[in-house]
Amino acid sequence: MYHLLVIYDADNGALITAVLRPGNKHASYGVVMILRRIIQKLKRAFPGVELIIRGDAGLAVPELYEYCEQENLGYVIRNDVLEREIQELLDSAKSRYEKTQKKQKLFGERSIRRAVGQSTGGL
Repeated sequence: MYHLLVIYDADNGALITAVLRPGNKHASYGVVMILRRIIQKLKRAFPGVELIIRGDAGLAVPELYEYCEQENLGYVIRNDVLEREIQELLDSAKSRYEKTQKKQKLFGERSIRRAVGQSTGGL
């Protein structure tokens, strides 16, 4: 059994790489090592271009967040825990939209535990 990691260019759908990883490891296993190699090449080839990492909940690990922050990469990683925590805000925004037919912006705040130094950061 294997975990397949497939990396695409979100703008044009081009395949960047596909890697088979051991199936008895976490879905995030080796992802930073793989991204490190790709990101270095992309930064050299396209200096000044904003790079954004997008992934599913299997990549929602502190190691990846820290890597993205160290490399000044944008990131959007699905996080089921946070999605459950913001459900009330989502429900409120939907209700307000239905009443007003205008886009809604609601904000919330919570502390998160980070990987390095057990510091906290806002979200």
